[in-house]
Order: sequence, then C-alpha cells, then structure tokens
Amino acid sequence: MIAWVLNFDADLELAHGEGYTVSKKVEARLLSLVQESGLVGPEDVVLYPHPKENDPTGLLSPQHVGRCWCPTPSALGRLLRVGVEPPKSPSFEILRTVNHRSFIEHLVSPLPWSTTLHDAMDFGRHQSRYPNCKRWRLKRPHGFSGQGHLICDDRAPTPHQLRWVRDGLRRFGSLSVEPDVSRLGDYSLHGYLEASGRVAWGEPCQQQVDDNGKWLRATRSSDLSGEERMLWF
Repeated sequence: MIAWVLNFDADLELAHGEGYTVSKKVEARLLSLVQESGLVGPEDVVLYPHPKENDPTGLLSPQHVGRCWCPTPSALGRLLRVGVEPPKSPSFEILRTVNHRSFIEHLVSPLPWSTTLHDAMDFGRHQSRYPNCKRWRLKRPHGFSGQGHLICDDRAPTPHQLRWVRDGLRRFGSLSVEPDVSRLGDYSLHGYLEASGRVAWGEPCQQQVDDNGKWLRATRSSDLSGEERMLWF
C-alpha cells in the first residue's frame, strides 16, 4: 500500500529551486497523467498538490508507505503534511545536480556537432562552424515533454531567439546545443536507487510522444533485440 506523490512536474521544481508551487494548469495535467500512468494500485492513495472534493487523505492508514516520483522538497512536504513518513532521499542540491543536463553529457557520447553554450554570442559562431547543419535544438538544463527547447535554423539568431538564449543563460548558466535530428524511437528505463547503492531496475519502455515531444503513453518495449536490451543493463 503506497501513498504516492506523483510529481511528474519535478523538472519544473528542479529548474525553479526552493519555493516552487504547482499551478492550477500544471495540476490539471498531472491529474490526467496519473490516470494514464498505470502506477497506482487498488489500495494506493495519490496525494495531489491541491486536494479536490474527493480528498484521499481520509483513506490513509499506518500501512501506507510514502513514495515520490522525485523526492523534491514539495513532494516530501506533501507526505509530511498528512502524517506519512517520506522516503529517505538525497538533498535537493544533489537532485538538481544529477538531473541537470550537463551531468548526463559527461556520461554518454553526445551527438556530433553538439556543444555546451555559456555565452549567447557563441551560438552564432558555433552555427558558422557547421554550415551543413540546417536545424539546431537548444535545451535548457531541466525540461520534460518538449518543454525548455528552442528550434533554430541555420540563419543568424532572431531577436526572440537571442532573448530566449540570454534568459536561459542568466537563469541556468549554460544551455545544450545539438543538431535537430529525426528520432527513430523514444525509450526509457526507470529504476529505484537505494542509499546503499543498490538499484532495482524496471522494464525498458517505449514512449509515445507527439511532434513536440509531449508524452502520450508508455508501453513495455517489444521491439528491442536481445543485444539492445543488454545495453540497458
């Protein structure tokens, strides 16, 4: 029996920092995602940011174990407010560090022609080095469902694009720049990391997204070969 905080908006909090609050618009999207996620068991309880008429807290029992999609301060606080002990979790700064896009860039090989941007004027210079690239994708450090991305062509950045870049650099210090490529598939692998370092892995899933990268649904992947599946583990 789990008391869930399914804060699928965690990247917004990671980007914002301390003091993040969930907007009504984001909460409405969270409600639909929870229903589509398939994570909630028949005896589980979901704790929402702004409880509705059917407040589930009355269904809580001492047997419910607190779990978060991501143990951010707001998620842990939601559990504490209803008397559920939150799970052991790393500090907020560690969460922000390991979910920052630059962290993963040091662990995997980036796309060719990719770079990390620290100065707005460097983007135009980077474009000029690779004239064969006709479309570029700029990414802020934290984002999901296609948010925090900007698509640019091979022409000089427009005033709007430069404002977007400068705002991102002011807020986050860096942006990722990579060629905008056609994706053949979107896959994910989730796990549960314990303080001891032990990891319990789930099953590889194929993500279905729209043209803007917005998540629609996930299914267990059936089109990965044995060799491809081994790469996950």
